[in-house]
Amino acid sequence: MPTTNKRENFKIEVLKDFPSGKIRDNVYAGIEEQSWVGIALSKEYPWNLQNNMTINQIAEALQIELIEVIREKMSGVYSPMLQMQSEKYPKSSYLALVMFSCKPQNTDKLAKAVMKILTTFQKKGPKKETLAKVKEQMLKKREVDMEKNNFWLGYIQGRYFNEENLDDILTFEESVKSVTNKDIVEFMQKYFDLNSGVRMDMYPENRKK
Repeated sequence: MPTTNKRENFKIEVLKDFPSGKIRDNVYAGIEEQSWVGIALSKEYPWNLQNNMTINQIAEALQIELIEVIREKMSGVYSPMLQMQSEKYPKSSYLALVMFSCKPQNTDKLAKAVMKILTTFQKKGPKKETLAKVKEQMLKKREVDMEKNNFWLGYIQGRYFNEENLDDILTFEESVKSVTNKDIVEFMQKYFDLNSGVRMDMYPENRKK
């Protein structure tokens, strides 16, 4: 196909922003006596190497503590899932999504437990041992990933798309170790609005009033 040197830009005006304020809704489907809960948060933030590394460590630490609290301590779910992704274009922002399945009568109790974990992170950050575990896991994973061709392909594509330096990988270990509990607290206080988000619950059809 013929190409030109013309460069197209994102048309931000055609994209819908993440909804503001607290939004909650219920969906009713299926006959199994089981519910799903989804909690989503999103906000714009300054895109840079330090902030992106902080987001990554927040995500890893949240996953660890979600499992510890709502699965192991509360025995409320089998496997809570946290997905956190960030993107530079068309707007620099992150999207955090927590999902879990549970008994229908436990949706509110477990959703409140998730929000309590987020509030604790925002005030105090993750536990010291959790953050240490996150750093160790990230460094081990990177060591393994660097032996795979698909890692390098994705890394080069991502750096090119986001117009970032390829040699940032040389300071990865330093970047991982540099994130502190204070960095996480400050980032979450600036860019996590726990009073604005979306919560969706799915219940079996027979619970529809």
